[in-house]
Formats: sequence, C-alpha cells, structure tokens
Amino acid sequence: IGRLQSIVDHERFKEQEKKIVKEYEKRYTEIE
Repeated sequence: IGRLQSIVDHERFKEQEKKIVKEYEKRYTEIE
C-alpha cells in the first residue's frame, strides 16, 4: 500500500510541477 501511495504522490507531484512550469513560462513571456 505504501508503495502505491508514493506512486500516486509522485504522479500528483509531476502534475503540480507542470502547472508551476506553465505559470512560470507565462510570466516569463509577459516580461519579455
């Protein structure tokens, strides 16, 4: 069960990371 939970957390983390990168890119392009 613990391993499955860590996999789910990892997937969620990747999704979060994608959102953060998108936001960062949006701000970066606005600055330029």
